Amino acid sequence: LLTGARSVEIVSFSGGGPQGTRADPCGPQHYHGFLGIEDQVVARTVAWMGANARRR
Repeated sequence: LLTGARSVEIVSFSGGGPQGTRADPCGPQHYHGFLGIEDQVVARTVAWMGANARRR
């Protein structure tokens, strides 16, 4: 699947969680939305993108 990728890294985050008992399990107000840990996830993603950007 990613055989042509320059770099593949798997990063795990813990925390976050559903907001209310009626939240859609696949929606933004549940675990898939990184609820409560958005800043941590975005910072790590941006750092990875910067470190792996193709230089021209």
